Amino acid sequence: MKKAQPLVTVLMPVYNGSKYLGEAIESILNQSFTDFEFLIIDDGSTDKSVKIIKSYDDERIRLVKNIKNLGQRASLNMGIELALGKYIARMDQDDVSLSTRLAKEVKVLDASPNCGLISTNCYLIDANGKVSDSSILKKDLTGGQVEWYLLWGNPIVHPTVMFRTKLVQYLKGYPDIFNFHVEDYVLWSRLVKKKSIIILSEPLLLLRKHDLSATEVDSEPHIAEHIQATQEILATRVGYKPLTESISVLMNLSRSDKLSLLNTKEAIKILFNAYKFLARKYQLDKNELSDIEEDFFNRFARLIKLNIPYGIKRVLMVLGYALFLLPTSMLNRWKKETMVKLFLVEKFHYRYS
Repeated sequence: MKKAQPLVTVLMPVYNGSKYLGEAIESILNQSFTDFEFLIIDDGSTDKSVKIIKSYDDERIRLVKNIKNLGQRASLNMGIELALGKYIARMDQDDVSLSTRLAKEVKVLDASPNCGLISTNCYLIDANGKVSDSSILKKDLTGGQVEWYLLWGNPIVHPTVMFRTKLVQYLKGYPDIFNFHVEDYVLWSRLVKKKSIIILSEPLLLLRKHDLSATEVDSEPHIAEHIQATQEILATRVGYKPLTESISVLMNLSRSDKLSLLNTKEAIKILFNAYKFLARKYQLDKNELSDIEEDFFNRFARLIKLNIPYGIKRVLMVLGYALFLLPTSMLNRWKKETMVKLFLVEKFHYRYS
């Protein structure tokens, strides 16, 4: 009898992952939700990874072996094409999914046809298996909120995601334009133009942090490419290609000793134009709007703080430029934030009194 098509494909690329691989596999096989295939792409491992995978006698496991190491992006795109499930859930070889993860993600996607991807919060787990006391995200994010935060970084924990298979196939999977682990960020930014994204604040994964994780090994080129990718993503939203240095400061990656007045003004312009783009695209409810505006003002406040060492004249010039661009709809919020009191008077009083 022909095996029924699974609702979910759990997709996990593996390359020399023997140290934590068994724990990762078992966390999927022990899910409360059972209607899935476990598609594992071994990317030319030279350690005991394949032997570990084959040791599990479970018909849901489908092992595909690459003859040579092709890299994670190529393995993921291969898996996306091979997937049988309506949904694809990502998994990494060194992480641990909590037992209700798949069930809760399926429930959201089934109930939300306009949602193309769901991700969740997570706890960090170190190389020795110690789990952090607190999770890394503080709140649920939906709709315009997710797209706002995607403009300044990546709020989506990659191995927590579940997305619609056909949608990501239509988007041609993970792009090959970058080399240092930002392909997921670019894919999410393309996906959110087609369907909404939901991020749950409930932790459903233990995310392994260790010295050999990809972004740790390639941290500097990863940051450089992340800024470049953000620059290109912002260009499609605001209609022009922003300066690299101005994007860097909005992503909290710049220091005050390298911040020119030109870059400050450009950063403020990007911030306002991005806000206007989101306000036009989405009918934001009160909570979403409040959250986006709070983050808007936090980023603006940091710009002010970084300009304080250059003196009061510079700060006043920055404030004047910002007030010139400020949308009328944000004027009351501006007053409520009491920017001058919070970020100027107290700082200058402390410095010059």
